[in-house]
Amino acid sequence: AEEGEGYADSVTALCEKFGITADSFYDEISQMNIDYYKSSELLYFLQNHPEYERIEYQGELKTLDEMQQVFDDALTVIFSTAFADFDFSDADE
Repeated sequence: AEEGEGYADSVTALCEKFGITADSFYDEISQMNIDYYKSSELLYFLQNHPEYERIEYQGELKTLDEMQQVFDDALTVIFSTAFADFDFSDADE
C-alpha cells in the first residue's frame, strides 16, 4: 500500500484484487494493531538510539534483534489473518 494520502485507496485496490472488502481488512487488523504499533515504536527507538542495548516489552528486556522479530511476527499475524481465505497460487495471474 502507498504511504500518506494514497494509503486508503491503495488498500482498497489491494483488497479488491484479493477478493476481500476493505472493511473486513480493517476489522481483522484492528485488534492486532496494538502489538504492531507498540513493537514498531520500540524497534524504531532501538534502531535510532544505539546507546540502548535493550528495551522493555511486555515485562521482558528485548534486544534490537529480538524487537525486530517481535515486529516481524506482529506484521505476519496481521497479513496472514487479513488474507487467510485467499489462495495465493493465483496471485501471479
